[in-house]
Amino acid sequence: MISITIVVAFAAASAIACCAARPSSATSRRRDADRRLRVVRRAPQRVQRADIALLMQAHELPADEIEMVLAKAQRRDIQAITMWAWAQRHGVHALAVVVAADLGPDKLLAHLAGGTLPDLAALEVFAALNGLSIARTPVPVLEPVAPPAAAA
Repeated sequence: MISITIVVAFAAASAIACCAARPSSATSRRRDADRRLRVVRRAPQRVQRADIALLMQAHELPADEIEMVLAKAQRRDIQAITMWAWAQRHGVHALAVVVAADLGPDKLLAHLAGGTLPDLAALEVFAALNGLSIARTPVPVLEPVAPPAAAA
């Protein structure tokens, strides 16, 4: 009788462990990321660098660029709360540009305090030189129009 109870308990524990250990799906990862971003929006003081990565992923920045921006921010000692505030005020693209262009934390905080935005067009040049791809909408090229034929 005891051996049957042990076998049943072991089978139940194994079934629970197998269900809990299954890999997460893309849907559950997205749901977890959305949940975490909602928590950080309500309590920005809890933001971490991983949350900045989630925010950038949500805005479809390439993974290699996210790593580059976060590594530059780490080297420049830009805090996660500063990056979060910048992204909320000016957008994720602007955050990626200013960090990739090597703007320091003092400049970012000064712009946040003043409610200003640096010249992103100029900073995009430096960001591109540092490895950030700057996606631009292609300018349409107009075909030259031949002058109307003169009546003879």
